[in-house]
Amino acid sequence: MDELLSLLLQCFLWYMLFKIIFAFIEAWGRHKIIDEHRKELVKHISNIVHYVEQEKHNECYYWFDKQTDEFLAQGQTDEEIKQHLAARFKGHIFVLDDDRALFGPELKTVPVDQLPRLFNENTNAS
Repeated sequence: MDELLSLLLQCFLWYMLFKIIFAFIEAWGRHKIIDEHRKELVKHISNIVHYVEQEKHNECYYWFDKQTDEFLAQGQTDEEIKQHLAARFKGHIFVLDDDRALFGPELKTVPVDQLPRLFNENTNAS
């Protein structure tokens, strides 16, 4: 009888050990998948957010991306620049300074601290 109890206890302990090991493996796999999705999301956001550097030559303004030096648009007025940006960069966000950004299909000026909320609302509406 003692041998039977010992065998049952040993089987139970091995079962629990394997269950714990497989739970760790499954959690590690989920973490790896989530990390890959997070990297893709960060890359996507980095591609659609532009920090604007503005230059003025004569009567024309030129906008560049501060991080990549990519030319964004040019124009004599803000409205002209917005039209060019809207045509070239649908769904992108343009951070003008620490306080203001252009966001949405109409590229409206919004406070930078409102961008996460507006982005979530815009994403959920789609």
